Amino acid sequence: MPMLLRKHPLITFIAVVIALLLTWGFWPQPIMVEAKPATRAPLTITIEEEGRTRVIDRYVIAAPVDGVTCRVQLDVGDPVEQGSATAQYYANGLAGSRPTQPRPGQGQG
Repeated sequence: MPMLLRKHPLITFIAVVIALLLTWGFWPQPIMVEAKPATRAPLTITIEEEGRTRVIDRYVIAAPVDGVTCRVQLDVGDPVEQGSATAQYYANGLAGSRPTQPRPGQGQG
């Protein structure tokens, strides 16, 4: 490197000038801003947009005994209240058997 400085001082000088010009050209310039003191005030924002719901997480609901779920009495989008029956369940896969009752403490959210 010292040999390059002694042999070609003009090239070294031009490289240093280019580096300085690039540094000066890309140096961030201050910009004028408007400043106001912060105050407390009520904030009311209304957003009116239409959207589309997408299923992200799918859940599998399983029972601790074998059986068949029949007579789903709801359609997609029907409102559901806590504690209401959403389907009829027959134990052991027998369609003629009586519906099973949940054990105490099960089926509650």
